[in-house]
Amino acid sequence: MKIIRARARALAPSYPDIDKAGVPAEQYILVQCVREELRMNPEEAMHWYRCARMLISDPQTRTDAPAIADHPDALAVWEYLDRSIDPSIIGRTFQLPAR
Repeated sequence: MKIIRARARALAPSYPDIDKAGVPAEQYILVQCVREELRMNPEEAMHWYRCARMLISDPQTRTDAPAIADHPDALAVWEYLDRSIDPSIIGRTFQLPAR
C-alpha cells in the first residue's frame, strides 16, 4: 500500500486534466492502481469482493457511501484503501476513462 501511495504522489503532477473533473489526481491514480492490483491478483481480489458483498447488504453503507453503495468494484476499492478516500471520489473515478 505504501508503494501504491508513493507512486500516486509521484505521478499526480502529470495528470492535471483529472483535477478539472473534480477528482484529485493523486486519488485518481491511487484508485486506478488499486483497480489494477485487484485485476492482476485474483486471490486478493476475491477477499475484497467478499468484503464488498457484505457492504452491499449493510444498510449503513447507503448512509456512508451512497455514491458507490450498489457498485461492488468501487466498494472493493474503498475497502482496500481502508475507506481513506471519500466514496464520491471513488465513484467519480470509476466514471472517468482509465488512462
